[in-house]
Amino acid sequence: MEFLPLAKKIVDLRISTRLACMCEEGDKALISLKTKMLHILSQSERITPPEIIARLKILKPNLTAMSKEMEEEGLIVRTPNLLDRRSITYTLTVEGAKYLSDRLNRITASLKGIFDAQEQYDSAERKIDEVLDFLSFLRPG
Repeated sequence: MEFLPLAKKIVDLRISTRLACMCEEGDKALISLKTKMLHILSQSERITPPEIIARLKILKPNLTAMSKEMEEEGLIVRTPNLLDRRSITYTLTVEGAKYLSDRLNRITASLKGIFDAQEQYDSAERKIDEVLDFLSFLRPG
């Protein structure tokens, strides 16, 4: 089985997704790490640093610096575990949810006008779901 064509398509996918997401800051910036973290937090009531590190594939010092900045901005709350003071969780604040909603609305605006019919949209959504499902099986190595 030849895997090189599939590898090239994955690179093409990465390029295309970067282009599709160049709508966060006046059509100039890619979706920021901050937005990605807020999105992850929006999917869970509380999340631990190791879970965020695993999902975002970032280093602990990067998470520490980013979370401190986001906490100062009022986007997240860091809560110590009452049973283990060394353990913490992060929670999305109302302000963080507003920030994320604004970013998602910008992405939504960039998608409007692409689809002429609901069937086209539904088909695109199914295809993206299939790609995400496939990519979930990939492991670094």
